[in-house]
Amino acid sequence: MANTLKMRITTASVLRFALPSIIMMVVMSLYTVVDGVFVAALIGTDAFSAVNIMYPLFSIVIALGTMFGTGAVALVARKLGEGKQREANQNLTFIVLVSIALGAAISLVSFVFLERIILILGADRDTFRYCYEYAFPLLLFLPASILQLAFQYFFVANGKPNI
Repeated sequence: MANTLKMRITTASVLRFALPSIIMMVVMSLYTVVDGVFVAALIGTDAFSAVNIMYPLFSIVIALGTMFGTGAVALVARKLGEGKQREANQNLTFIVLVSIALGAAISLVSFVFLERIILILGADRDTFRYCYEYAFPLLLFLPASILQLAFQYFFVANGKPNI
């Protein structure tokens, strides 16, 4: 297997690595737009408002996944570059466990204070129920969402950005 980190960097090679991530971001943005269109058309504007009201809570998930992903890749790649496979494995394991624990803790705290969070984010009596129904199942998978986002960076660092 060729070491992709030692290859000559050209415009084409940068695009080969960046383009899948760019496409993924565009698709995820389109998913949010299409989701909003369907929610508004099929359920109503109050439900659409609820999706948007709850978005800041899930922005935290995106931020944490990105933070753990970029930080973990930097630490693990450095250890691998130094030839310290065991330490790289330990760092990766630690970061995965911390990501899961932090995601579970945020999920638990969010469940306990979900009604307050919804009100703080600006829901009124018309949108409150929709906010709750939208947030509850998503919070169940918060730790998995953080891991999914974090591991996207490992695919790129491993030379397989199109996965």
